[in-house]
Formats: sequence, C-alpha cells, structure tokens
Amino acid sequence: MAPAMMIASLVVAAAGAAFQIKAANDASKMAKYQHDATMQAAKANLMAEQTELNRQQDEARKDAVAQQGDRTRRANDELGTIRVLAGEMGASANTFNALLAENAYAEGIDLSRIDLNFQNAYAAGEAGKKAAHQNYMNAATGAGLQLSNAKMNARNSKIAAGIDFASSALQIASSAYGGGAAKAAIKTQDIR
Repeated sequence: MAPAMMIASLVVAAAGAAFQIKAANDASKMAKYQHDATMQAAKANLMAEQTELNRQQDEARKDAVAQQGDRTRRANDELGTIRVLAGEMGASANTFNALLAENAYAEGIDLSRIDLNFQNAYAAGEAGKKAAHQNYMNAATGAGLQLSNAKMNARNSKIAAGIDFASSALQIASSAYGGGAAKAAIKTQDIR
C-alpha cells in the first residue's frame, strides 16, 4: 500500500472514530438535558400538588371551624328556646335538665362529626402529599437510571470507536508491512 494511501486510510479511520466519539458525547449531553428537564418537571409537579393539597386542607379547616361555629350558635338558639318554653310551660327541673342534656348531646355529636370529617380530609391531604412525594422519588429514580444508562452507552461507544480506530490502524499497518514483505520477496526472487 502506498504511503499516501495509508495516510488517507488512517485519516478516514480517525475521522470515523472522532465522529463516533462526538455522537456519544452529544448523546450524553442530551441525556443530561433530559434528566434535568425531567427533574425540573417532577419538582414543579410535586410543588403544585403539595400547594393544592395544603390549600384543600386549609379549606377543610376553615369549613370545619365555620360549621362548628354555626352548630354552636344553633345550639345556643335552641338553648334559649328551651328556656323560654320551659318558663312558659312551667316545666319541672327534671324536664328542663333533660331537654338541656338532649340539646348538649345533639350538639356534641354534630361537633364530633364535623371534627371527624375535618380529620379525615386532613389525613387524605397528608396521604396525597406522601403519594406526590413518592411520585417525585419515582421520577427522580427513573431519570437517574436513564442518565446512568446513557452515560454508560456513551462510554461504551467511545471505547468502541477507539477499538475500531486501533483495528483499522493495525490493518493498515499490517497491509503496509505485508505489502513491503511481498515486494522484498519479489526483489529477492528477481536477484536469483
């Protein structure tokens, strides 16, 4: 093989290896960009979900407070009505106390239900926050694994490019050496 042809073959092999290495670097950069974008989106989703769940919990608390206030006012109104009726009807102390106890019992049950509903709504919000956090962790793990895989593929592509170049260089050198040995053998035969 002529020296010019050997140099041209090495240049082509080097250019091919350089192209493969650049493509591997570009793929690695793109994977990093995708990882970062996925993480930003996952974080934004987490923050939005937590903000909404906090808002819902705050609304549930405000609603519970309003319902408790309404129920207490209604119980006070009922208490006033019981006093007026007991006074007008001349109810005995036992009857009056029984009516008061029944009113307090009904108010207590209603207030307990309101509180239980609030506690359930709050617990649902906390469960939603945990689920949102788990979704974020899953997205982060998936993005991290994809990035690691892309980096490993890029590294392997670079190694393969180096091996391909070395193999081409060895073939060119072997061809040059083999060609030179064949010419020397021909010259030796010509001399005899």
